[in-house]
Amino acid sequence: MTTRSGSFTGFVVWDRDESLLMDELDGERQGEDHAIPFRRIRYIERAGHSASRVGVEDGEGTVAIPWDEFVRFARSPTPASPPYDSFDGGYRLRGTVTDADGTRHAGPITWDWDEQYRWEMLDGRAGELEYAIPCANIATLEHSNRHRWN
Repeated sequence: MTTRSGSFTGFVVWDRDESLLMDELDGERQGEDHAIPFRRIRYIERAGHSASRVGVEDGEGTVAIPWDEFVRFARSPTPASPPYDSFDGGYRLRGTVTDADGTRHAGPITWDWDEQYRWEMLDGRAGELEYAIPCANIATLEHSNRHRWN
């Protein structure tokens, strides 16, 4: 996904409710309602203030999608789900924190007052973007300034 704030790779939830390939992108074109299953969509890109160009497997269409931050979405193959027996129980978060003075502190981590386990989500906002990242997928966090994290 490409936005005005940067590019992101991962699972996408569109318009806060469509997250599966069987879900549909809905909108209108020239006064006619359309619904396109996400499994048919190759890409979606911004085409003006209140419209997007949607590339589907068998052609293109234009669908109105109001999202000021949106620039482009491209679907890639979905990775296989891990097997059931690969779940490790969700270990407690552990790591090393370096404070502003350069002192390192190692041990259990509780992030944002409530995330303590690998299966929990670190969530937040960056401008108009909302994100949720499984703690197990985070390798490092860096403080970029007093009010933002990278």
